[in-house]
Amino acid sequence: MAEGSAGDNVGSLPGGLYGGTSFAPGKVGQAFSFDGAHDCVTNAMFGLTNILDSYTMELWAWPTAGRASTPENTSGIYGDGNQRYAIFPYPGPTGGIVGSGISVGTNGVSVFEAGNAYMPALLVFDAPITLAGRTSPWCIRTAVPACTSTASWSGPG
Repeated sequence: MAEGSAGDNVGSLPGGLYGGTSFAPGKVGQAFSFDGAHDCVTNAMFGLTNILDSYTMELWAWPTAGRASTPENTSGIYGDGNQRYAIFPYPGPTGGIVGSGISVGTNGVSVFEAGNAYMPALLVFDAPITLAGRTSPWCIRTAVPACTSTASWSGPG
C-alpha cells in the first residue's frame, strides 16, 4: 500500500519516488500512479538480494497504454525498450545475481528476468486487458521460477 509513502510497509526498507510518480486512489487506500515511461518507486537493493528459489510477485494494475510484445524466450535481450514496467527487473550488481520484473499494458503482460548480459521474457501473455465496464483493477500474480502466471480482475468485495 502506498498511503503517502514509498517505504516498505512490511519490512524496514526505505523507498523513494522518482520521475514524477504520484499517488492516486487505489483498490484499498492509496496507490502509486505511474506514467509507464519514467516513473518508479525504488527500495534499497541490499534488502532484496537474499531471496532464493521460489517467490511470488503480485500487484494490482490499471493499464492505460500498451507495452511492446516480445517473444517468450530464455535468452537474449528483449526487455530493453518500449516496456511499461510495474516491477523493473533490476539485474543486481555482479556475481550472478538476477532480477525479475513485470511489464503490464493494455495488450498483455510480460515477465522478464535480467542478468548481466540478458533480459528475456520468460512468460508472455499477449491478450487485451480491457478496462471497459470494470470498476476494479487487474490482479497480476507471478510465481518464480515456476512462471505460473495468472492475469485476472478482481470484482467488488
